[in-house]
Amino acid sequence: MQGRVLLMGITLLLPLSCYGDYTIELSLDNDSDSSEIKSQSYVFFNPDPSFGGAASVPVPATQVTEVESDSNTLRGRLYFGRVSTADLPLAEAGLFSKQGNASLSIESSDTRSKVTWRPERTSGFASTPLDASSTGRGTAISSDVELVTPGPPFIVGLGLATGESKTDSDSSGGGVERESDFRATRLQLGFFVNDRATLRYHYTKQDTEGDAALDRKRTSHDLSVRQLVSLSNGQYLSVWGGYAISTTEFEGAPSNMRREQLGVGLSYYPIRALKLSIGYRKSRQVDGVDNDNDEYHYGLGYFFSDTVALSLQVSKAESDYAAPDTGTSSTSTSMGELASEGIRLGVDLRF
Repeated sequence: MQGRVLLMGITLLLPLSCYGDYTIELSLDNDSDSSEIKSQSYVFFNPDPSFGGAASVPVPATQVTEVESDSNTLRGRLYFGRVSTADLPLAEAGLFSKQGNASLSIESSDTRSKVTWRPERTSGFASTPLDASSTGRGTAISSDVELVTPGPPFIVGLGLATGESKTDSDSSGGGVERESDFRATRLQLGFFVNDRATLRYHYTKQDTEGDAALDRKRTSHDLSVRQLVSLSNGQYLSVWGGYAISTTEFEGAPSNMRREQLGVGLSYYPIRALKLSIGYRKSRQVDGVDNDNDEYHYGLGYFFSDTVALSLQVSKAESDYAAPDTGTSSTSTSMGELASEGIRLGVDLRF
């Protein structure tokens, strides 16, 4: 990861002559993430045969989950009119152009995970830890259309997405294969408060089907606001904030999972071509599990010409959670913690 960060040590102060308007935008992003989850859970271990036990019993165990993932996303966006870059940071021009647009994105991802359970009490039980590993592959395609009305600048958007994933696992108890697919619909409503401020609402509904353990329905509501402020000497500051709430219904489960998220962030433009950004998101689960997650983002982007830009974003997240501990279930969890970090490299082209 450190090597990738050093790749951004490119000359950021190249002179830029002029910037042109554009109607087509292409981008390619590569995301690499790694995480580790430590938790206390109950796992069924077989008693030592010398004790005469035959049936498995739940034993307190420390569970460690390590996950690594890589994804690549290719996006294309066509604006229905030319986007002007005059008197705006180059990275914000499309956001405040008041031009309708249509976009298409294709994503592929690979995931590798390993889970290890270590019993806390070994007397009379098999002392060998249980372990499981899995690999996953997924693809997704999404399209969106956004329109801006003449006169009062209202924003109306509609999006569709579909995808599939396959997971192959190998554990101490045997291998398992799972396949699933999803379909999602997105609705967007918004308004230009002024030429440099927007208010947007997004509604998303997603259905996931396949293996019975993965069947679920998820709905989310997202409200966000963005304001661009002009500073002295051609500098700019962009501030955003948002609140989201989502509900997930699992097939056959007695209860749902509900999460809330609050985010804030700002981007500073010392010159129109250079972007320095920072963001923070706080999320929590509100369905009986005490799960708070803190996520931080740091970003850097630079336009080397009117058509080419490179960007880098580093993220870090930490989470602590606790749930009711019955002491009788193989899946009940009493406490745990998560630590993850990620990096995104992006290339943007405009025509």
